[in-house]
Amino acid sequence: MFRQPPSPYFRPEDAVHRAISGGALVVDVREPDELARTGKAKGALHIPMGRLRAAANPRDPLFNPRFSYDGTMALYCSSGGRAQNARKMLQDMGYSDVHVIGSFDDWISAGGTVVAT
Repeated sequence: MFRQPPSPYFRPEDAVHRAISGGALVVDVREPDELARTGKAKGALHIPMGRLRAAANPRDPLFNPRFSYDGTMALYCSSGGRAQNARKMLQDMGYSDVHVIGSFDDWISAGGTVVAT
């Protein structure tokens, strides 16, 4: 039997559950002005798309130690497009367990907690 590769998408409900249980690093790739208007997912790491490569590169001085090649990541943005691009970038960098939640609204609709920034 062939093993199916992991789905590139998490159902938003699964992402909320994994975030609460510590089973996934949730990453918000939106711009700071978007967060200022809406807040962000509770516990999410905010790294704008333009800074993601540096933050996820262990050899870069701007590396964020919350990134782990062994960990699961779930990404979101305003509509899902940047999150898909971020997933591809992270996979190209060697991260394998990277998923797209979709949009910030998907997070909210799934019952995810939002915090002001």
